[in-house]
Amino acid sequence: MDKKSALVLIVLGVVFGALVLNLSLKLKEDADLACEAAMPDDCPHKNYYPLELFVGLALSLFAVGWGARYFFLPSPKPLDLSKLSEEERKVVGLIAEEEGAMFQNDLVEKSGFSRAKVTRILDKLEGKGLVVRRRRGMTNMVILKR
Repeated sequence: MDKKSALVLIVLGVVFGALVLNLSLKLKEDADLACEAAMPDDCPHKNYYPLELFVGLALSLFAVGWGARYFFLPSPKPLDLSKLSEEERKVVGLIAEEEGAMFQNDLVEKSGFSRAKVTRILDKLEGKGLVVRRRRGMTNMVILKR
């Protein structure tokens, strides 16, 4: 989500919350006036706030929080592949083609490099903070950091 959409979500959440609060308080005021006219001493609506008020405010706060999360968090930077060797670029490209994660055995097969060479390349990429390896049975899952 881009910052413009996040800002729109924040504004909509605030406007929705204000409308819900205003409407609920107006309805409570009307109910209190009607109740006081009918039974001034024992009004069942005294200190009662409808569930819709709390649900509406919760939804509003959720929208504002969700928008704020995307508005204030830094957007992910694109990978800078210019400082990588040709072999490292090839490995990163293969992982990216597989939606950012693949088994190390598949990487050996698709790259055409030996297992030892792929391991060395992944060691370098891990050192540069571009990939992370997670053990999965007898092989590793290689995940591209974004």
